[in-house]
Amino acid sequence: MLEYPKELNQIKCPVEQTVALIGNKWSILTIKELFDGESSKRFSELMRKLKPISSRTLSKKLTELQKYEVVDKRIVSSSPPFTLYTLTEKGKDLALVIRSMADWSLKWHCKKED
Repeated sequence: MLEYPKELNQIKCPVEQTVALIGNKWSILTIKELFDGESSKRFSELMRKLKPISSRTLSKKLTELQKYEVVDKRIVSSSPPFTLYTLTEKGKDLALVIRSMADWSLKWHCKKED
């Protein structure tokens, strides 16, 4: 069941609502990593890509992103079983916003070679 923070309904500005949900470094970088390559990723792969994130922090962020229906978690029953994380359609839409943020940064903040 979709569970947003109770105080979210009190925020009138949609930008502020989005920041309240995913406006931290690890949530945004997790979404970016899952969008790159547009494929499912294992927890261990996300750990490697998001270094120096701790496993506890990554687990917490993935759980929050699942709760907000941005990330989907699928357990693959093999020997041994493993978990795959994928962006939902909602998450892919959000990843496009993050990509726009990267484009903006490249335009205005990254040094250009002459």
